[in-house]
Amino acid sequence: MNVDTGGKLDISKRTGKNKKIFLAISICSIIILGFIIYSNIYDNTMHFDDITYMEPFGMKEFGYLREFFDVNPFRFITFATFSINYNLAGFDLWGYYLFNIIVHVINGLLVFLLINLTFRTPALKETDLYKHRQWLALFGALIFIAHPIQTQAVTYLYQRLTSLSAMFYMLTLTFYLTARLTERKRIFKFIIYALSGISFLLAIFTKENSFTLPIAIILFEFCLFRTKGQRISKRIIIPIGFLIIAGIAFLALVGPSKIFIELTNFSGEKITSWTYLLAQFKVIPFYFFLYLLPINQNLDHDFPIINSFWDFDVFLGLLINLTVIIIGILTFRKRPLISFGIFWIYITLAVESSIIPILDVMNEHRMYLPMFGFILILISIVNQLLVKRNKVIGYSFFGLLIVVYSIMTYLRNEVWQNEITLWEDVVKKSPNKARPNNNLALAYLADANFEKAVTYFSNSIRIMPEYSIAYHNRAFANMQIGKFKEAVDDFTSYIKIEKKVAPDVYLNRGNAYFNSQDYKKSISDYSKYLEKVPNDFNGYFNRSQAYFMLKDFENAKKDLKEAVNLNRNDTRAYSALGDIELAEENYEEAIKYYTRVVELIPDNPLGYNNRGSVYFYLKQYEKALRDYKQATSLDPNFVQGFVNIAAIYRLQKDYKKELFFLNRALRIEPNNPQILFDRAKVHLNLNDKINARKDVTRVIELQPNSEDAKSFLNSIKY
Repeated sequence: MNVDTGGKLDISKRTGKNKKIFLAISICSIIILGFIIYSNIYDNTMHFDDITYMEPFGMKEFGYLREFFDVNPFRFITFATFSINYNLAGFDLWGYYLFNIIVHVINGLLVFLLINLTFRTPALKETDLYKHRQWLALFGALIFIAHPIQTQAVTYLYQRLTSLSAMFYMLTLTFYLTARLTERKRIFKFIIYALSGISFLLAIFTKENSFTLPIAIILFEFCLFRTKGQRISKRIIIPIGFLIIAGIAFLALVGPSKIFIELTNFSGEKITSWTYLLAQFKVIPFYFFLYLLPINQNLDHDFPIINSFWDFDVFLGLLINLTVIIIGILTFRKRPLISFGIFWIYITLAVESSIIPILDVMNEHRMYLPMFGFILILISIVNQLLVKRNKVIGYSFFGLLIVVYSIMTYLRNEVWQNEITLWEDVVKKSPNKARPNNNLALAYLADANFEKAVTYFSNSIRIMPEYSIAYHNRAFANMQIGKFKEAVDDFTSYIKIEKKVAPDVYLNRGNAYFNSQDYKKSISDYSKYLEKVPNDFNGYFNRSQAYFMLKDFENAKKDLKEAVNLNRNDTRAYSALGDIELAEENYEEAIKYYTRVVELIPDNPLGYNNRGSVYFYLKQYEKALRDYKQATSLDPNFVQGFVNIAAIYRLQKDYKKELFFLNRALRIEPNNPQILFDRAKVHLNLNDKINARKDVTRVIELQPNSEDAKSFLNSIKY
């Protein structure tokens, strides 16, 4: 008897030890895989909504927490985590990406735990799934971590919304199932249920899809906790409580009037609850496809709004959805895990794939939490077809799947390196969609590749002629490459489409008119701008320059004096006033204004140069030389300063010094034809005909139509 008893105890101890080892290996595997496959995202840039929402709202000091809540109370916690990142590392993005990866890894661990708990429910405890629960839970968690469709919720910083809300969502369920399955005292159950409730509140204030959590709990109860003799009312009392909490939060902070509203998307399509629902009939089957075969992933899938129920795509999508739902009903008793997985997907998609209109009818990050349902379906089917018959084959299938998914995820992350790589990928896959072309153009614009920017802005406009923002953006790109008339046309198109525009548009179109030398129209636009923004320095300054070009010095002075009153420390106005006084030959006044420029910015070479030019006109050459030399000492590459010094020595017939300073200028701009021509004349004055001919020959090469250069060359006699 002693021997037998001892043997049983040894086996029990050994089994317990093996379980702990397996648990430790499982946890380490999940963590290691998560960090490896996302190891290539730390140097990525911000993207799309990152720039729109994170910078203005999330990347702030903690004192702005109230502002986060006012922006969207149901995303408050997510914004708060961005604030934590900002206060720890500012705009250094690696910490933000690390946070996202950690959340994703935690979610993988929660999936592992949830699958184990799910297999302990009454409906599954006596099945083959329970026998293999540890391995199946590990494979399920690793698939969750490795699946490429999850990348958008991890690599896309702003979509921390999705992964973080999923974390609280699954944590709520983990606490609930733990309390539900435990046989410990009531006080322990009460504490765990309380933790579940707290987690639920955190989920609600992280992202709106958390409102489906009570329904998910009810799904657990009906699918997996069905037992004889237990009343339904008793089983759903806690989920009902959760529903009440969700309802109160919704009514208090949002209300239905702000949810079911008509929207206009980026393609100009009207989106109602009905048309959005029709689109989802097609979208959800596409989600199923991406779960099975995650290829051609795309940040901005081309899913147009469908207005007719009788559209073929809608009808086919409806048929597929009904088929899947019927399968879920038919498998309810014999294959409860498949049934549960199907309804889980539909429940967790309900907020974003039902009758609540959202600008984008489809997004891959919405598949993040529903992935748990897909994994349960996959586990159930593979276990039935492979694992039950041959564990080696079954486990090998899971292993191969995880390896393939991991490689695909790593490669998908490469696409997210920066805005150009991302939107190039999107345009390739959605070439006939206006927004991706516009966003790729913006990426090229930020990268100073203006020609490509114009090309893709034009593509966007060709696809969607009423896409106003593309005209606005193309105008800026055209201005950068000197196509000012085209920029004017684009700004005009933008104004016609939008009708009501920001005042800055008139300021910008005024700049385009100015640069295209249509000064009267630029004055008209600057005036429109100043009507709406009457105390703006730039409006008055820019209009003064247009008046100056028209030689309307009186109005130019009026505007510049208004500009000075608005900002007494901006040297541009003083410099421009100096230019007017110089043009009117009011040299003493010009000196006064240029001196003010030098006083405000002592290291400004242009201020000294301009004042030197006034002294030059006054024939005060010593003072002019002093200012010119000060300008070149402040900026050794200030070409005009060297040319001006040379001009003084030319007047003084000191040709050697003139030659010296022209040589200094040509070191900086060796192919400047005017300076080469001046040096040719100096060489001739020094009786150096060889170098004179050499310089003027180079001028003719640079300017073949220069008659003065040709005449000069012919005048030189050997």
